Amino acid sequence: MKIRLFILCCIIANSYLYSQDLSADKILEKTINKNKSYSDMKIEFSYFFSDSINDINETMEGTMFLKGGKYRIDTDNDLSIINNGETLWYFMKDVNEVQITNNDPNDSFNPNKLFTIYKNKFKNKFNGIKIFDNYKAYNISLFPEEKTNNISKITLYIHIENSEIMIANIYDKNGGVMKYIINDFITNSSLEDEIFEFKTSNYPDLEKIDLR
Repeated sequence: MKIRLFILCCIIANSYLYSQDLSADKILEKTINKNKSYSDMKIEFSYFFSDSINDINETMEGTMFLKGGKYRIDTDNDLSIINNGETLWYFMKDVNEVQITNNDPNDSFNPNKLFTIYKNKFKNKFNGIKIFDNYKAYNISLFPEEKTNNISKITLYIHIENSEIMIANIYDKNGGVMKYIINDFITNSSLEDEIFEFKTSNYPDLEKIDLR
């Protein structure tokens, strides 16, 4: 299963003014600049997918690590995606198989691009403030400008006090809904570079599919 967490970070476009000093653009820009200032990030997330038409309901827990041009995603369904900036490993633990490719600098699914790939591709709208049990969040909707985009809408909930994305709902044109909840967000924790390496020698009888 291809991880689609990165879509939640398609975050910027044209402004819809809410008041004299509050707009979707300003909120998003503050979130973007704050996250770009971190040396590294560790994000714990929950994923939910529902499709009432096809009676599909999926859940998943995962952790994402980001540092410079490197990233790693580990999920509780035995999938890991690891990228050290040069090589990408797609490891399926349940079948003991790894697919190896070269890093594509233009890969839009790379979470390190989550603050740049979306520019001029989405329109946004500020919908007001949502009060949750223990925080308040800005509610912003994103609408793709390209008709070929399979996404019909994205809704984001951004923590008012710390400018962090807490929830993202992604609606596709086929009736599916993806929901991501950020459970924990740790920054500047001096992540070791070895986190972003996959050592095939650690997995006996590993099936390697080298696509480089």
